[in-house]
Amino acid sequence: EKDLKMLDIPRKIFYQNEQVLKEALKQYPENILNYIELGKFYKDRKRFVEAEAILKEAIDIDAKNISPYLELGYLYAFQGRYSLAEKQFIKAMKIEPMNGTVYIELGKFYEKIGYFTRAAELFNKAVEIQPKEAVFYMELSQFYERENNTEGAEVVLRKASEIIPESDLIASHLGRLYRN
Repeated sequence: EKDLKMLDIPRKIFYQNEQVLKEALKQYPENILNYIELGKFYKDRKRFVEAEAILKEAIDIDAKNISPYLELGYLYAFQGRYSLAEKQFIKAMKIEPMNGTVYIELGKFYEKIGYFTRAAELFNKAVEIQPKEAVFYMELSQFYERENNTEGAEVVLRKASEIIPESDLIASHLGRLYRN
């Protein structure tokens, strides 16, 4: 009986978390982050219809905020609805064409569905438009590694280390490349 009660705890916690997110949304309906967090909560629990509805509501409230578009893109990609996912990522890119994060996320999407050349173009575009963002070089490096291009990975990691020379993370990635 004790074990059965333990199984009920996660359900209770999830229910409480959902109630907290809904209450935050109720108290602060203008805060887009509340919609996004509730949408992610629903997506993680495979409640896709609810996730889609809440993310579309966020877009209705603030159509210039790229975050709901990205989250809706992740949701559709997770469901295998790739055409719809791509449309959401492209909408985000049109809203903020100089935001490297949008290019990175669209690049990850294209990589996932096997469009490696297009993915590489987008990862490179991110570092081109925001050359001081070490994290974009890290993303590009990881892409190169997955494509077995260790030389390319090393080159962009070195650029990242020029931006943040004291980064242990970058140093460890470079060390791993040298060991392989």
